[in-house]
Amino acid sequence: MARKNLTEKRINAFTSDGKQQKFLWDANTPGLGLRATKNGAKAFVYQGNLAGQDIRITIGNPKSWSIDEARKEARRIQILIDQNIDPRQEKRKKQQAIKDEKLNQHRRVITIAQAWDSYIEERRKVWSENTLSDHMKMMKPGGEPYKHHNKENTSTKRTQPGILSPLGKLRLYDLTPDVVISWLKKEREKRPTQTALAFRLLRGFVNWCSEDKLYSQLAPAEAINSKKVRENVPKQGAKKDVLEKEQLEPWFREIKKLNPIISAYLQTMLITGARREEILTLQWQNIDFKWSQIDIKDKVDGRRTIPLTPYVKELLSQLPRTNEWVFSSPRSKSGRLMEPNIAHNKAVKAAKVNHLTIHGLRRSFVSLANWVSLPKGIVYQIAGHKPSATAERHYEVRPIDILRYWHTKYEAWILEQAGIEFSETYKGDKVHTIAPPDQKPNKTEAKKSITFKVIE
Repeated sequence: MARKNLTEKRINAFTSDGKQQKFLWDANTPGLGLRATKNGAKAFVYQGNLAGQDIRITIGNPKSWSIDEARKEARRIQILIDQNIDPRQEKRKKQQAIKDEKLNQHRRVITIAQAWDSYIEERRKVWSENTLSDHMKMMKPGGEPYKHHNKENTSTKRTQPGILSPLGKLRLYDLTPDVVISWLKKEREKRPTQTALAFRLLRGFVNWCSEDKLYSQLAPAEAINSKKVRENVPKQGAKKDVLEKEQLEPWFREIKKLNPIISAYLQTMLITGARREEILTLQWQNIDFKWSQIDIKDKVDGRRTIPLTPYVKELLSQLPRTNEWVFSSPRSKSGRLMEPNIAHNKAVKAAKVNHLTIHGLRRSFVSLANWVSLPKGIVYQIAGHKPSATAERHYEVRPIDILRYWHTKYEAWILEQAGIEFSETYKGDKVHTIAPPDQKPNKTEAKKSITFKVIE
């Protein structure tokens, strides 16, 4: 293998002579050569022997590397080989280190809000509609005009920022226990329940980050798991907001003053004891007016069927059928009622009833059912509660006519306490009280359960 001192003149004049590649080896530095290819490309290379095998490494283009720089790099490679170190692996490590550093620089500027968006995008397919909605609301910046306020959208009212939005502007790298504690102390004074929920969602987010390739090690687990942090999370006690028997009359009076769709929704909530979204997402195909049944998308068991009691049947039959939703809303993007809280809170305040949430109506159903001695199993099956007693866990599902007897009895008592009378007929058809096979209602009970008339 002939060797010549590499000079700028020789490098410029050297070609492959039509071959795929040709080499000019340097007489000054062992292993250093110049490679020329058929397409005219040139590069400094190093060729040597490592553990009995010939290796060749590209150093660089002569336009970027001077001859002295190429000779220096060739000597460095030879030193590695003399130490039984593979220069190719060393080169790959350096390249990977550069990539890792660029990635780390990018990761260090990622904000919590940006990572939160990625978290939602990955998990949205496995989350329920409510869970997805909760996550999206928590990080919203706010300040947007209320689109549903009026048709011209001229209102100056703006949406409020999500409870986690103050954290969203921070780098994920800066989410420390002290930051979380400061946020908890500020928010728990104003809205403890929402703060507790937001913390649970934040904890799930941080756990997801720890398992994600891009975000791992950016948000340390102690940011949400340390003892000091957990001590500042609002304690969630059992909710006790329920309607009392004496409060039924003023509650119904104010609820009936609301928008008819919202009014029907809230009354249906109290009489069925269903969950908020179970009623909000009812579609007309779920209502069987002929056989007086409601097919509900159950949070626990998938679906459940409950009676369509006479008064609720009348309420729903009067609602407009503008789309597939029972409780429709022309101003809502989804086409259905989304947020009945504001209207309900106004009605509760006007009725001078102590704080009562929409979920409190579900608790009220269970509580008020005691006045008509509804068996617990009946209450659980209608409301979709998981049975607690051992015997009830294995109960045989009661047929709809048994549920209807007790449910109608409950509805009759509710309307009686509210001062609402309901006509004996429903669209011209007689409403019959159904008694269990082994029990016949007495005349008083039968009269109460079938004679109603709405009084405004």
